[in-house]
Amino acid sequence: MALNDVYGALVDRVNESDSKVFQAEFKSLHFVRYGGKGKSENVLLVGLGAVQELTLERARIAGALTLEKLRTEKSRDAALLPDSIFEMKAFPPGVKPAGLLKAFLEGMVLAS
Repeated sequence: MALNDVYGALVDRVNESDSKVFQAEFKSLHFVRYGGKGKSENVLLVGLGAVQELTLERARIAGALTLEKLRTEKSRDAALLPDSIFEMKAFPPGVKPAGLLKAFLEGMVLAS
């Protein structure tokens, strides 16, 4: 899945410093602590895997894993920025951006 310029640059910096830690594979998560720099204190990168393998169930699983990671990192609040999902040019049959976002949020709710 293509990342927009902001997230793509962040992933490039993370991978330069951490030996390709985040490859956006399914179930991969990478928590980046900013220490109060920029607009966000921290960023959580969530991997959904290859576009052709993307399903609503995978989005639910990613949502559940996201909530679990946020708890582990003791995050008190979070904002979801699904820009890269809505910027995708192609989707598997029957999968739409709004459906992916809904499934992701369902996974977070089910994990709570």
